[in-house]
Amino acid sequence: MVAVRPLREIADVDAFSVVIVDRPIIITTPRRSENVFRHRFSIAHEIGHLLLHGDAVEYSAAIEKEADEFAAAFLTPAAAMDAALPQRLDLAALDRLGRTWGVSPQSLVRRMVERGRTTESSARRAYQRLNLTYDPAADSTSTYPGEMPTLLKKAAELAGDHGAGVPALADALRLSPPQVRDLLGEPDRRPVLRLVGAGD
Repeated sequence: MVAVRPLREIADVDAFSVVIVDRPIIITTPRRSENVFRHRFSIAHEIGHLLLHGDAVEYSAAIEKEADEFAAAFLTPAAAMDAALPQRLDLAALDRLGRTWGVSPQSLVRRMVERGRTTESSARRAYQRLNLTYDPAADSTSTYPGEMPTLLKKAAELAGDHGAGVPALADALRLSPPQVRDLLGEPDRRPVLRLVGAGD
């Protein structure tokens, strides 16, 4: 479960994860979710904590670094990045690539260092240029279309083949059929009624 909630009690925390009664829960703050790329990275980072650090009881820089590495590998897999990253540091190309993959150009600069495409010193100069030109507020959640998980749709199709169509899934999930269709990325094919006045 992922939720965006204000955390006034712990203002310096952008996101956290916890397991309650065997259910993983991730909470991010509105401040962190204003920029879609930061929001996605924060959630991937917390997924890393849930998968890698379930037994960890104390914060450490090493644990945070592992969660960051997981998030980078999850959002920008190495094999795909080796094929997609430009051969040289080109911020315009990284901006376009980032919008395709749903990540910031800063994270792609970091990925270029990790994949041996550029040096730390070149990356520092790129970060300085991005600090002057990149506007995080421009990349709001409303500007990124997101992605549709293909496995979820295949699972629903398999369930339908075995007699559990959308109404049955909706009942099991305690959702309405339109909500299930929305989760599956299916268009609403119900007819739309329009009232026509006498003068129309």
